[in-house]
Amino acid sequence: MDKSKADGRAVVAQLKAVPTRDPLFGVGQVRADGRAIHDTLALRVKAPPQSHGPWDLFEMLSIVPGDQAFRPISAGGCKAAEN
Repeated sequence: MDKSKADGRAVVAQLKAVPTRDPLFGVGQVRADGRAIHDTLALRVKAPPQSHGPWDLFEMLSIVPGDQAFRPISAGGCKAAEN
């Protein structure tokens, strides 16, 4: 039997060891505390005159790196991450 099927801890360890690739959130990682970290977008809603179609709703202001977009692991209080 495959180790990942036999041992749930091996699956979790593998999730934390490899980068994630998600169609919605892009490339990221799973931290020791289990939180999925990925870059996020800072967007502004366009005023109606600025919009040029039914899905033209946002203006991208910047990309916020995942390590800045999420609470630091040290501030989370997760006992599992302390080990």
